[in-house]
Amino acid sequence: YQACLSGGAASFMDMASFQKYCGVERVWPIYLMVTSGKYESSTATFLPLWLRALDEALATGPTATLGDIYARAEAQYWAENKGLLKHNASFASTATGRNPLTLGSIRGIPGRFLPRHEEATADWVSMEHAPVGELREGVWPGGKAGL
Repeated sequence: YQACLSGGAASFMDMASFQKYCGVERVWPIYLMVTSGKYESSTATFLPLWLRALDEALATGPTATLGDIYARAEAQYWAENKGLLKHNASFASTATGRNPLTLGSIRGIPGRFLPRHEEATADWVSMEHAPVGELREGVWPGGKAGL
């Protein structure tokens, strides 16, 4: 979700009450990324980096995970935005709720899935561990047809 205030729009994913009400405490096969904090402005540079990292991972093999792809894109994002990183670090301690003084913070918010080929009693796993090879095969983590 690449937009200003996207961190605020996604804050429901951190709420235990929302997760319980919607029945997603155990399983929620989603990996949401936001490009700003709750009250921050966004930059428009993260999503293309993430898509490039995903494309490279799909081209090289099925072993990379969504977490690996996010980590690659995040490293590239901060490498390309060193001034922004420095700015955010200098204001992090003085920022307040609705006046963050920072911008372009990024965050991955992983849901959970049941790994393929596991028994029904297996533990649910963070989506950051979902192998992109399963996505390439047209099967979402958990064995459901997807793409």
